[in-house]
Amino acid sequence: MDHDGVADVVPEADDGWASQIGPKNINITNIAIVGANRTKTDVFRYFLDDIVKASTFDDLIGRLQKGGARLQVLGIFDGIDFHVDRDEDGGSFGGTNTAVVVRVKEKKLTETKIENETTPDGTTWSVSSAIKNYFGTGESFNAQIQMGKSPSSFQIGYTKPLLYGSKRVPKTFDAHLFKSSHDYTTYGSYTENVRGIMLRTFVDRHQFSYEGSWRTTDITGPLGSPLVAQAGDSFKSSVRYSTARDTRDHHLLPTRGYCATATSELAGLGGDTFFAKQDATLQYNIPLPYGISINYLLKGGIMLPLSVPPPSSAAPLTRLSDRFFIGGPTTMRGFATRGIGPRLGPRQALGGDMYYNSGLFLTTPMPIAFPGSNMVRFHVWANSGNLALWDRTRPATHTLRRFTQDSRASVGAGLVIQTIVGRFELNLCRPIRAAAHDRLTHPLQISFAVNLG
Repeated sequence: MDHDGVADVVPEADDGWASQIGPKNINITNIAIVGANRTKTDVFRYFLDDIVKASTFDDLIGRLQKGGARLQVLGIFDGIDFHVDRDEDGGSFGGTNTAVVVRVKEKKLTETKIENETTPDGTTWSVSSAIKNYFGTGESFNAQIQMGKSPSSFQIGYTKPLLYGSKRVPKTFDAHLFKSSHDYTTYGSYTENVRGIMLRTFVDRHQFSYEGSWRTTDITGPLGSPLVAQAGDSFKSSVRYSTARDTRDHHLLPTRGYCATATSELAGLGGDTFFAKQDATLQYNIPLPYGISINYLLKGGIMLPLSVPPPSSAAPLTRLSDRFFIGGPTTMRGFATRGIGPRLGPRQALGGDMYYNSGLFLTTPMPIAFPGSNMVRFHVWANSGNLALWDRTRPATHTLRRFTQDSRASVGAGLVIQTIVGRFELNLCRPIRAAAHDRLTHPLQISFAVNLG
């Protein structure tokens, strides 16, 4: 198997058979599979059935490479090789009878991983275990425990590739039961426990999902009236669609290509939570001479409540659990985590029903080469963004006007380092536009991220 995930095709013919037949038509008369101790024949038949349609040797090689790449996507093989030779037992059709041997090395039945991740909410550790390909159709049973200040979670799930329809489009179904605990006391004065089920279908770059979740919110700080109405239980039943396309040369230190994502969610198929929500991201990179690049990032989202409480009710239009939050070293450098937007006090960020966040980066290689310098870059940057809640006492145009006029901004410079756990940044930050109630940070800001954001 090569490093690009495309299976190697190795013609074996001691007598130069492959070169002798040249462009002649060939006949696939024998296909053998070696090493598939658990994987069922139906899996190979689905991904490789069109190799019998190969008309020439070169055509066969191309079909095998494509089929091998699709098999590798299943994630159940450590290696896939194809061996092609004359079929000595397949009769005589001018010496062009061809045998194909598929050699695979299956992954272990069980797999366990220990990982850590740093987000604006803190550092978490996770332990995950999976039983792969137990029934021989590429399925997996998995469990994961995640530990940290926020979130801590446990989930069990089942994933299965869908082996029907066009094999050019990978399709997968998974189902998960989950339970998570989130601690937002540092900047929100509340904690949240979530239990629920997630059903998802992946079709190429598209994802369709259903979520049913029971959320319990506990207020831990001073009880301002907007937070009192948020306390207690709520049930969300929603459908979601998301899509993504990523052509970047690197997700941590990109220099060319783009990444675009979009997510649409509709909640209200039962339960007591009703909204329509749209979120999108575009990250675009332009290479310049001497290893310099320009990186641009734009994120935005809006949530529309579909059920409006009566004027006499203190119930909010939207819930904390579903709102957008920005601020922090991976969204708005120079601001504290969730430090932008409406709040009741220093530790009570309320979030927003709409937001935007943009960043412009000029990234350069280090001026002096040293061991590992290819994983270190210098950048100067500028961030802008804003967050707003719908005001139920005023027309929607008032909220939209305030949203467009009250943008925050910051500028700065620093180092970016590619590490095994993500993108490490050490920045000197200067907010140049902030509201009086926003929370700022020390000018020297450190962050880890799994992407450019």
